[in-house]
Amino acid sequence: IIGALGLAVIGLFVLLTHRQATGCGHQHDHDGGCEHDHDELPAPAILGCMIVPLLAATFLTQDSFSLRALTHKGAFDEAPKITAPLAAGVPSRETLERDRPRNERGAIVFDLLEIHFSSMDADYARNMEGLRVSVQGRVLAKAPGGANDTGIIYRLLLTCCAADGRPLSVKTRLAPGITALPENSWGEMEGTLTYQKGETGKLSPVLMVDRVSEQPAPAEEYLLRY
Repeated sequence: IIGALGLAVIGLFVLLTHRQATGCGHQHDHDGGCEHDHDELPAPAILGCMIVPLLAATFLTQDSFSLRALTHKGAFDEAPKITAPLAAGVPSRETLERDRPRNERGAIVFDLLEIHFSSMDADYARNMEGLRVSVQGRVLAKAPGGANDTGIIYRLLLTCCAADGRPLSVKTRLAPGITALPENSWGEMEGTLTYQKGETGKLSPVLMVDRVSEQPAPAEEYLLRY
């Protein structure tokens, strides 16, 4: 907002003064008058007036959604609300346990997107139920109005731009004695994956967390496509 207001003021100033004649600001002793151009500001000054507000807006803007924005965009809703079978087919329990990468403690490493959409198919959810998994994302330890040990881990899906970003979340429940990570920090959560039915009867994945660790956020933390 500050950057936009600054650019608006500069634009209005240029609009009102671009045809205004002004003096050189110095004396001319020669008879020919002023032979050099005084019609516009030097290019560095013009670029500075444009770039400084933009840089200020870039560095002062919060890089992540607020709790209010996440709530408005459905991060705490039941997810997902459709039950169509997956086009790529459902991996078997044996395939999941055999072929997926594991971390140093033996937990199966999943992308949050896959866990989020695993309840689209009842067979997929059944095969995922009870697996010990590890997943990374941004963490909110407490959902609005929820219990102190109930939160979400989420990532953003961008299909157009940041304003179009949609949080894809997985509900989390911390085991007793687990210290929550700072709000909206990037972290890794490890635990047992289970599923619960919401008010509409649809399944939602819930990660029963028994280990958390704060991690550096990746350079590009957005999911750019389904």
